[in-house]
Amino acid sequence: MKAKVTPRINWKESPRTDLCKSIPLETPIHVFIDPSAACNFSCEFCFNRDKTKSFHDIMKMDLFNKIADDLTQFPQKLKTIKMYGFGEPLLNKNFPDMISTLKKLNVSDRIETTTNGWWLNSDKIDQIISSGLDRIVISVDGLSSIQFKQITGAKVDFEKYVENIKYLYDHRENCIVHIKTTNEISDGCKDHFFNTFGDICDEISIDNVVPLWHEIESEVKPIKNIYNGEILPVETCPYIFYHMTIHANGLVSSCFVDWERKNIIGDVNNKSLIAIWKGSQLKHMRQDHLLGQRSKYEICKNCKQLVYGQPDNIDNCAIKIFERMML
Repeated sequence: MKAKVTPRINWKESPRTDLCKSIPLETPIHVFIDPSAACNFSCEFCFNRDKTKSFHDIMKMDLFNKIADDLTQFPQKLKTIKMYGFGEPLLNKNFPDMISTLKKLNVSDRIETTTNGWWLNSDKIDQIISSGLDRIVISVDGLSSIQFKQITGAKVDFEKYVENIKYLYDHRENCIVHIKTTNEISDGCKDHFFNTFGDICDEISIDNVVPLWHEIESEVKPIKNIYNGEILPVETCPYIFYHMTIHANGLVSSCFVDWERKNIIGDVNNKSLIAIWKGSQLKHMRQDHLLGQRSKYEICKNCKQLVYGQPDNIDNCAIKIFERMML
């Protein structure tokens, strides 16, 4: 097998910013930009399985251009722009142009996306690679056409699906291709997963199914976190200090699991990203978290991301960060 077996986010190998020393940050470490809140799948473990409760907007290009221009106002480059969020990003026909725009502006060290892979074909792949995308993660939600139908509700020609991924790998140039699935999908057929995809990607992984989404009930009781590590929950959310999520309609959330759009800290349609990053709403939220008061926020008080997501831990330096922020 050619691919390296490694988690989608390898916390041990990736150089990590020392948050205890660097917060508050003048520039986010990364931002999520959601090209499409709509999804063609209705996966049984996802909030998008109920189309009556989820959102389905597609980001317009003029809004994206405004976002891209706003990113140039930060004093430093971001480390990563994550071009995905709560739907299938390739549903947005402007996706390759969005990547090209960000690359020309040189506002981030890396640009990556996560897709279910259904929309990949030779033409789309050529456009994406030409755009300069640095990394693509493909979530494989079935290991046969029958399993895809059972889990996602979508009709997938599995042989063609694999063929398209092979085309991507063969023409990827400098784009890293990561293939992932879950332990439930690969249960009993782990070898089949590695044999099918192990030679047509750079990285490969099997995530644990964990109950991350707010208000989505799950009977899963995992003993490991999503990346197969030890469960070590934290009290103070570190994410709100180094990231923002920009929804497809321009609303900006403090949280990348906020699919309900409840932790809104601004609207990029009428305010700059740097103003939102330095604004009072996010400032007060950060202060509350540092003082042990995240229960004031509905989706924060029982956050499963802080339990199963392998977050950074700033609990021991929370008071020092608070004091530094007050200065």
